[in-house]
Amino acid sequence: MCGRYAHRAEARFNIAPGTSCLVVRAGGEAHMEWGFTPAWLKDPARAQINARSETIHEKPMFRDSFRKRRCLVPADGWFEWLREDRIRQPWFFQLRNAAPFAFAGIWTPGHGADSTDSFAILTTAPTTLAARIHARMPVILPGKDWEEWLDDTPQGPGRLQFLCRTREDLPVEMWPVSAAVNRPQYNEPDAVSPTGPVETD
Repeated sequence: MCGRYAHRAEARFNIAPGTSCLVVRAGGEAHMEWGFTPAWLKDPARAQINARSETIHEKPMFRDSFRKRRCLVPADGWFEWLREDRIRQPWFFQLRNAAPFAFAGIWTPGHGADSTDSFAILTTAPTTLAARIHARMPVILPGKDWEEWLDDTPQGPGRLQFLCRTREDLPVEMWPVSAAVNRPQYNEPDAVSPTGPVETD
């Protein structure tokens, strides 16, 4: 699961669901709400922030967007929480050397005059390092795959799911951070600062 992420180029250090976020789709950059809300979904509380890449092509909620409405979500890190007794310790993950990247996403059009387009981030099995903290991680797409992912020609699931595979070849590093990030409103640079040792692949 990916429930928070950072994009330091935008000075956003603790991006939370339900907020307007920069994405890139076939037509160019756009701002969309994080929380996939198709037109038929009557209860906004059921908006989905993540979609499992292994089964996305089977799910009525996601499969049409997976075929033809894919997007990139620019980021340079994300958060996961590790429960230790009664304490949920937040951890920050990034590619080694803080290289920017993009999550694989899907989007759906807004419905009604006051609604906006919305998106979800795809998840996959974690790398060996990330698995120490959480059972899932966001799908990270290297730059060489961006054009293919954004191609809005309807496609079958095989090649797309191959792009969503766990990428052990992308070195990840992680560290614990302040519990201040538990508050979605907290958006200070130190939200991503280590409070303990940095661990690497």
